[in-house]
Amino acid sequence: MVDTKPMLKFVVPVKNITVNGKQIKIPKMGIKQHRLLKDVRSCDETLKVLLDSIHPGLNAAEAELVMLHLCAFNGKCLEEKDGLKISDVYICTQTEFELNGQSFKFESPMYTSNPITDDANFLSHHYHDSSVDFHDFPAFIMDWATGLRKTIALDTPEGTIYGGINILDRLS
Repeated sequence: MVDTKPMLKFVVPVKNITVNGKQIKIPKMGIKQHRLLKDVRSCDETLKVLLDSIHPGLNAAEAELVMLHLCAFNGKCLEEKDGLKISDVYICTQTEFELNGQSFKFESPMYTSNPITDDANFLSHHYHDSSVDFHDFPAFIMDWATGLRKTIALDTPEGTIYGGINILDRLS
């Protein structure tokens, strides 16, 4: 006679969201995530491992939105507070700009991108044509770099809140 043990089947609760056309399942943090994160790493490495386990290849804005939903789904912030809802958070990264009738389309920065503080170098890094030198452009391209660096936003009666950490602070 074969000794069989009953198998327990756990159904892990997930929250389904759509971000830039990508279907993403936000998990309740549990044993799987504990096993992924138990090794000591830097904060950035740990966050990358967690985000890649949820959905690989997220850009910076998508990653911040996923992190915000992850916090809310796991009880670390509220879904709604003072009339502000997590569902009203939107991606605000600007990737297209125009100068003298010419259009410039940039790639959205990835979450894992190394920070580049020089605006012209930052724009060059995310532009498809490496022969374009943004150091030769007018100074207002700093606004382009700012627009490209913006990730997520939440409109409030007092004004717009930019960035995941600021929105998280408001919903906590």
